[in-house]
Amino acid sequence: MAFSPTGGQIATGELSGSVVLWAAEDGRLVSEFQASEQYIFAVSYSADATKIVTASEDGAIVLWSSSGDRMMTLVGHDGSVYDAYISPLDGRIVSAGRDSDVRIWEPGDLIIANAPVTKGRFDSDGSRVVMGGTDGQIRIRSSTDLRAPEAVLPGHQGRSWARFFPTGQEVLSWGEDGKVLIWSVDRRSPPLLISQRAGAVWSAALDRSGKHIAIGGDDGRVVITSITDGKSTELINGIGPVYRTEFSQDGRWLLAAGEDGIARIWRAGDLEREPLLLDERAGAIFSATFSHDGSRMASAGVDGVVRIWNLDNGMEEPLSLVGHQGEVKSVAFSRDGARLVSGGIDGTVRLWDVTSGSQLVTLQQHEGQASSVDVSVDGLHVLSADEDDETFRMYSCEVCGSLKEVLSLARSRGSDN
Repeated sequence: MAFSPTGGQIATGELSGSVVLWAAEDGRLVSEFQASEQYIFAVSYSADATKIVTASEDGAIVLWSSSGDRMMTLVGHDGSVYDAYISPLDGRIVSAGRDSDVRIWEPGDLIIANAPVTKGRFDSDGSRVVMGGTDGQIRIRSSTDLRAPEAVLPGHQGRSWARFFPTGQEVLSWGEDGKVLIWSVDRRSPPLLISQRAGAVWSAALDRSGKHIAIGGDDGRVVITSITDGKSTELINGIGPVYRTEFSQDGRWLLAAGEDGIARIWRAGDLEREPLLLDERAGAIFSATFSHDGSRMASAGVDGVVRIWNLDNGMEEPLSLVGHQGEVKSVAFSRDGARLVSGGIDGTVRLWDVTSGSQLVTLQQHEGQASSVDVSVDGLHVLSADEDDETFRMYSCEVCGSLKEVLSLARSRGSDN
């Protein structure tokens, strides 16, 4: 049971899983909504009374509007959640559960913006986001204000994707029109055409020097193109559409994966050798990426399973992360490599512990699919995009772990004051 901040309303959680709102003055029933199929252990109001959080036996923490519309579902506890409270100071949610974990969530940081986006990526310092579009346009926005465009680069026909160069002064873009372009962020010069293919280009990756691009697309080829002299080297051909190419940031690896369900990895310093075939699954691989230090590779696709390979231990059997209902469209490591974020057609964004494979958080945000995800440099913010409902969202969970992590954060802040 919880009183609203003004004391005019009371919220109660019921054995039936419903939340009932009552007028405090006369006990009149104001409204009722179904929050869970199981018992509601706790309810709490936000400081402005516009939101209510519930904690339930099924392990979910759900943020609702005061009218009963679901805003966000936070799943990370192992077992029932006994308490959840919205801080009146900053809107953060603190939860405690049967697993003895205390978790701090920051739904107040949730930013929802609308644009016909395909994928968003942070720049190297996390201050900006570049987004490809279903309308072919490339958009650059401040990560502190996703609703205000800084720049729009109209260079593609059909869907497009983009990423920043390491310096942040240029943007690499590619699209269904077969073009690969380099843009100056200040837009003082027209884009430079790096490649033009007959079919769609699904992926273009930069090496850590920013001088070479690995391009993959519908034609089943993986080509390395030098930005300096324009020369291209074909690594492989005839493998079916290539949906993902990526260089590892430590300079050791290059991967390519796609429709044939195989993740091929080359040693970047010896591209003439046959690639390693790490992931051979039934169905396409839609996303694959390296951890920042190059020690791990994660892949995901049509079978709904995320697999993480440890590249430093002799390519042993991967760690399999199972939880998504249906295809997984995108994966991204946190900068420290300790966490992995995944997005799927079930509309969820999930945070995983890379060592144990345990699922730390599930954010049930998108009405359609979570078609892309990315993690900020500081590891505190996750960006996701949904091509279906044309939204992109940024949210954070300051601590998504055990009581030990919470206390460590509290001690560090205490020492700063």
